[in-house]
Amino acid sequence: MSDSPCCFFRSTHVPVGDDQRQHLELCRSIAHTFNGRYGKVFLQPEAVFTDTARVYSLMDPQKKMSKSEKSDRSRINLMDHPDVIMKKIKGAKSDSIAGTGGNLQERPATQRLVQLYSAVSGESEEAIAERYENKETLALKLDLAESIIEMLQPFQANYARWVTSPHDLQLVLEEGANRAQPLAENTLERVHRVMGLP
Repeated sequence: MSDSPCCFFRSTHVPVGDDQRQHLELCRSIAHTFNGRYGKVFLQPEAVFTDTARVYSLMDPQKKMSKSEKSDRSRINLMDHPDVIMKKIKGAKSDSIAGTGGNLQERPATQRLVQLYSAVSGESEEAIAERYENKETLALKLDLAESIIEMLQPFQANYARWVTSPHDLQLVLEEGANRAQPLAENTLERVHRVMGLP
């Protein structure tokens, strides 16, 4: 159960990526079995998915984007410099057909770029595909890179602020731990009680 913090903290909803679905299902299954045997102690949290359930590699449109992939060019890291992001997106795999015309399901590399753009910008895939239908694919890539850079800017600024203020960061971590610990302890006490453990 220690691998299922959502159960210990009595979460009702958990944001997960599509590739994490099975971990939450395991948590729900364990909670269901325990509750059936000892009485309702654990909640069975629901998964919360974004419209983009999976983000694909920049170099291989059949693989998901992953930090474990050997090539750093296959992914956008949260702390990548804007110049690096631009270079990675410009070098992302596409195909020999210009723009986004035709059946994108038959053009997976370009389709993945449209999907990524949609995930970052919040704009529909259909609107993006229509806008770049008669343009060079490079135009799509340049605008996508700018959107990613803009999206990451606040995160990167906050990160820079916290790493240069280790004392303040430690206080925030301690505050979070102080809020979380009683919740976990309360759940653990209930587990001990219903199981008859000391």
